[in-house]
Amino acid sequence: MFYLNLCFMKKTIVLSIVISFSFLFSFGQKAAVEVSKNNILYCYLENPIQIVVENSSCKSIIAKSTSGKLEGKDGYYILTPSHAGQDTVLLYKKTKSGLKFIGMREFRVRMIPYPIFKIGSGKSEIPKVEIASQSFVRADYSNLCIDVALDVHASVKRFTVYAIYADSSNYKEITNNGPEINENVKALFQTLKSNDILVFKDIHASGPTSDDMKLEPVIVTIK
Repeated sequence: MFYLNLCFMKKTIVLSIVISFSFLFSFGQKAAVEVSKNNILYCYLENPIQIVVENSSCKSIIAKSTSGKLEGKDGYYILTPSHAGQDTVLLYKKTKSGLKFIGMREFRVRMIPYPIFKIGSGKSEIPKVEIASQSFVRADYSNLCIDVALDVHASVKRFTVYAIYADSSNYKEITNNGPEINENVKALFQTLKSNDILVFKDIHASGPTSDDMKLEPVIVTIK
């Protein structure tokens, strides 16, 4: 983990970038607390935030969280909420007489949604040549409502794939352990033709909030 020291940047530029997050303190100072899209933080993740106070150096500002872990310096912080609901960032300024409270900013805190099972391009229609060339499946967190890349990962533990053939009533079912596609599933993919359907279900994954998440089934049509 590292923090950038950009205290020498013009505060007016930073304030203009994060104007939607600005608020006014009782003594007339403006401050900006920049966070991810839609004013949302996620539990158990290291959410980066930026704090700038008008006419105050970064080193003179102290930030605290009411319900999470807040670490950082020089205007750049990492906030890790401990539970869903709401988190409030409290701002203080160092003065000769001690810390002076100058304001606060509230944020919505959400639990991390379960990831989405994907193979290849992740589309609902995939050419046979693409599906047959895959060696791994994945659990994708592209459904997170964020503008920044948070360090969040999940891994598929096991899944079952059903192949439903368009030219008959036959189907095949194979279970796969882990994210690497086994030889039986690869052989199954080789038998597919246009309009055949793959149903991935009984999908289990591990992630930052649970070692056993059951993901939503995914249906893929071969084109």
